[in-house]
Amino acid sequence: MTAPRLRALSACLALAGAAIAAYLSYARLGSVPIMCPTSGCETVQRSAYSELGGIPVAYLGFATYLVLAASTLSEARRALHVTALLVAAAVAVSTYLLVVQLAVIGAVCIWCVASDAVILALAAVTAVRELATRPIRELPDPFRALLDDFSVERQRRFP
Repeated sequence: MTAPRLRALSACLALAGAAIAAYLSYARLGSVPIMCPTSGCETVQRSAYSELGGIPVAYLGFATYLVLAASTLSEARRALHVTALLVAAAVAVSTYLLVVQLAVIGAVCIWCVASDAVILALAAVTAVRELATRPIRELPDPFRALLDDFSVERQRRFP
């Protein structure tokens, strides 16, 4: 897969995550019941863990996904590094919140799990983008073999 296609895939995933977070933000802002096959979404949304520092998690997620989408517009390595750092932080926060849902709240929000899936997919694509843009001599042997096996087109080619 080419670098522009990987960036486009990253942008699509970030926009999908933003759509999920926007829906949850709308429900939170308008006190609208969340469409959910269980009561888990409402339970999670009303819990004390639905806010970080007084800001609803859905708002933070929406902002994060928009920044991630914007970061895919640039071809610069610095933008890719920003994306990788944000995605790593988002995976950590998503993991923490999933554990809280399971262990503390005792309810699971399907929309939150969907957002978790999106951020994990975005992490995988970001990792491939990161590996694909590094000079091949900087990559450890297993990653060189992986890139060769999947024919990932690198932005820079080295002999």
